[in-house]
Amino acid sequence: MDKSGYISLTDGRIAEHRRQDLPNGKTGLDDMGTASLPLIGADRLANVSPVIGSHSSRFGLVAMTYANSGKPVFPCNPETKAPMIRGGFKRATTDRLVIAKWATKYSTAMVGIPTGKESGVTVLDFDPECETTAEQMLPGMPVSRTHSTPSGGVHVLFKYTPEAGTIGADVIPLPKGACTCEPTATKKCQIDLRNDGGYIIVPDSVRSDGGTYTVISNAGLAEMPSEILAKLKEGKREKRQAIAVPAGTAEGMYPEGQRNHALASLAGTMRSRGMGAETIEAALLVENQKKCNPPLPNHEVTAIATSIGSYPVTNSPQNSKLVNSDNSLVRIEKISEQTYSDSLKFPVDSLPEVVRNYCVEAAKAIGVPVEMVACPMLAYAGATIGRHQRIQLKRGFVQYPALWVVTVAPPGAAKSPADAAARIGIDQLQSEAKQVFDLAEERFKRDLQSWKDSTSNETRGPAPEAPVLEHYYSTDTTIEGLSRILANSPGIALSRDEIVGWVNAMDAYKGGKGSERQQHLSAWSYTPIKVDRKTSATLLIEHPVVSVVGGVQPDVMNELAVEAGRRDGFLERVLWIVPSAKPTRWSEREVSPESRDALLDLFRQLRHIDSNPNPVKLSRGAYKLFTSWYDENQESINESAGLMQGVYAKMPLQLARIALVLHCFEEPAQPANRSVSAETMANAIKLVEYIRGQAGLALMMVGVGSKYRGSGTTARLFQILTQANGEWCSRSKLHKQLGGHTPAEEINQSLRELEDSELAEKRKPESNPTGGRRGEEWRITPSERTELSEETSWETVEPTEGESITEFTI
Repeated sequence: MDKSGYISLTDGRIAEHRRQDLPNGKTGLDDMGTASLPLIGADRLANVSPVIGSHSSRFGLVAMTYANSGKPVFPCNPETKAPMIRGGFKRATTDRLVIAKWATKYSTAMVGIPTGKESGVTVLDFDPECETTAEQMLPGMPVSRTHSTPSGGVHVLFKYTPEAGTIGADVIPLPKGACTCEPTATKKCQIDLRNDGGYIIVPDSVRSDGGTYTVISNAGLAEMPSEILAKLKEGKREKRQAIAVPAGTAEGMYPEGQRNHALASLAGTMRSRGMGAETIEAALLVENQKKCNPPLPNHEVTAIATSIGSYPVTNSPQNSKLVNSDNSLVRIEKISEQTYSDSLKFPVDSLPEVVRNYCVEAAKAIGVPVEMVACPMLAYAGATIGRHQRIQLKRGFVQYPALWVVTVAPPGAAKSPADAAARIGIDQLQSEAKQVFDLAEERFKRDLQSWKDSTSNETRGPAPEAPVLEHYYSTDTTIEGLSRILANSPGIALSRDEIVGWVNAMDAYKGGKGSERQQHLSAWSYTPIKVDRKTSATLLIEHPVVSVVGGVQPDVMNELAVEAGRRDGFLERVLWIVPSAKPTRWSEREVSPESRDALLDLFRQLRHIDSNPNPVKLSRGAYKLFTSWYDENQESINESAGLMQGVYAKMPLQLARIALVLHCFEEPAQPANRSVSAETMANAIKLVEYIRGQAGLALMMVGVGSKYRGSGTTARLFQILTQANGEWCSRSKLHKQLGGHTPAEEINQSLRELEDSELAEKRKPESNPTGGRRGEEWRITPSERTELSEETSWETVEPTEGESITEFTI
């Protein structure tokens, strides 16, 4: 039926239902005029790529937005609305890691949230089948948050009302004349209840036909009026009386003891044909009334439908077909569990035998996925090779083997032991270098003393030179410190247990105005680093090779949101690893001495490779593979947006660097004497494809829609001003809250940055209550206070006249 036209909103406004043409030739409902207030605008959706691996990420952004506000979410089928995970809404979660993996597995899913106590909302679901409106179906509704569904339905959300009972269909009788459906119509207008035991699809979810769930009233949550609650209870009571049947069991009826089995069997048949939980529920309620003697309570029937509806469609390995009422066919793609598992599986066979054997044994001994050892090892190997080797993709276009690898895993997942296992090669080299240095230093001290003791300036010659320790890794994160190491080492690995601390501390002592961040970005791209200091000689590192290895917990990934807002390519340079890691159990396994020794010998050869003026080149087969993959990746850049677009743009460089590391693993003695083989390039592509998919998981856990609000002292000042709730703060107050040790110039620079970014505003008070010179004061701007409130508020606000509402804005 045609549902175009106008409807009355709960706050008295009028909104237009308009049909829109969809790409597949069907029609659906677009946003409901100016009355609609979407949760997530197009500008925020653009901050996450619509392509993660080969999947769309809209589910991830919408789901993360709700999860960040404390609302548990789960994926729902865009065809049937049924849960796409076993257990359905009962497995709804706010866990960012789980949601990120769902976003890859169920890329086109809609977002569901459980109703009832779990989310704090009770929902009346209005399903008009004629030209009636929600207000006509249930007069006297208060102003409360209201959503529209693509099929023309309306969800009115209230504060959680346990007295309303569990979910149910057709729970409130409609006023006379409210429904104009034909008496013989199979479906008529009705009001359903979504409360404990139910769920709804939330706004910004998109059906497979393009229909979108939207917000049509962004008001706060109202209390369910006692009048409506009374109608709800009366409607349920009348329905129970209406469906009661006399005792006795006629032919074809299901007596007690058979009712649950019969309804579950019917539900299973419907589910095997691709039907969703709501469709199954509607059919079971009818079957329950007609054939169960006595009928089961509605909530038990609904529980059966919800449980069966949560199972995947498994009737056939082929795609199922669902027949619409107009006899058109909708093809339901069956999700392949194996395909998903393969897309997340680390391609360990892509590693050379010596590296593979060690990584597999070490991972089993620790009890972690093999990628937690293998991926950091690639970065450590790149630092070991350093600027001694480079790979040439074409004339004038070379890459050195610097890699930034970050592992995202929860506490207790053995990140540190895995990193230690990956670092064993450079640890051993560093230990051996220290022994050589100690011997050389002892010799130097003896020679220096002999030189000093010599009485003849003509015979003793120049003073002996002090030995220099060769470095392989460092925990000094400043560019100046790393540059002094790189002056005597071909490459260095920067090892950090928690990568967020490194990022947040960058330029902290300069109020975010220093050059540390830019220098690290430049070092990744091999831009020469020049360090000038008055107290020491100028340092110039022409081809700096700095690999970065670190870890981060999923729960603190959102602290990198400001990095997403800066959009300077910092996050896009990282190779993210999101393993399925869990707290480990004790294992008796150990790494065999043979595997350990073979790996250490390999790392020794990597470091002692002679610097070759000629770059490593690609064989014809490797070049063909690289260019083919490059062209395909460029298409992915065009199809993506935001951070993932930057990830794709840097993937060809990452591929070249990984290919160089693999080639050096295979030809450690003289890498430049042989070209990179097609097999090595194919293995490097497998690793990059895996890492590219991992980037989607990781960046989904970052607040990619977040706005940049400073770093270092600037970020801390912004936080202090935010906590002041719009009150003016003097410079002395800010200085005190920063700890009392921050230099005045640093505070001034940070305040200017906040002002320039329109994040804070400044004033001079007309008078000083305590006398003396008037001082300047700051506060966050009104627009920023509003935006922050809209991003995070689920708190009760002061009610307007005649209302009692709770903010529901995300």
